[in-house]
Amino acid sequence: MKFIFIAILFPLLLSSCLQKGKSRLAPNLSVATRDTTEEEEGGHITSCHIRVRILDEYGNDLLDPSSSSPKAIDASKIKFYYVRGGKELPCGIEGRPRGGYVITPEGSGPSYYEIKVFLDISPEDSITTTLLDWGDGHRDVFKTYFFRKPGVIIRQKVWLNDSLILDIPKRYGPKDLIFTIRR
Repeated sequence: MKFIFIAILFPLLLSSCLQKGKSRLAPNLSVATRDTTEEEEGGHITSCHIRVRILDEYGNDLLDPSSSSPKAIDASKIKFYYVRGGKELPCGIEGRPRGGYVITPEGSGPSYYEIKVFLDISPEDSITTTLLDWGDGHRDVFKTYFFRKPGVIIRQKVWLNDSLILDIPKRYGPKDLIFTIRR
């Protein structure tokens, strides 16, 4: 009985992983992959974003709209830029014109606010730069090195304000891939 159940379940699971036009979970990564267009057949981008929490020195969540901290951040003022050719360009990706968004604590998700930042995956540069402008005079700079080969782009290293915060090959960085900025 157990063998029959496994024999039926395995092909179903395998076929669901091979379907086109669906989001998939990248192996050993806690991020979704973007499916390809006709021109990119067989390829995809993995881990092209980071998630960030913003806390003050007392541990208050500065993205929480109900925060009483004087350092609280107004999410409507946050802007994202890609630096290309020395110029700051407003950024975004399909469906996310601002280059990121605030994730609110709902359901079984995290109990805090975080921001998802879509990193620049420009093919012209080996290390790309994404600026996060908080709208209150503060800015953070994310530099990213992507591993590239035909059909695949994978985030390998990320620097925040010139300090290395993630190095996938050396397994350096937070296990949950959520980064905390304190200010």
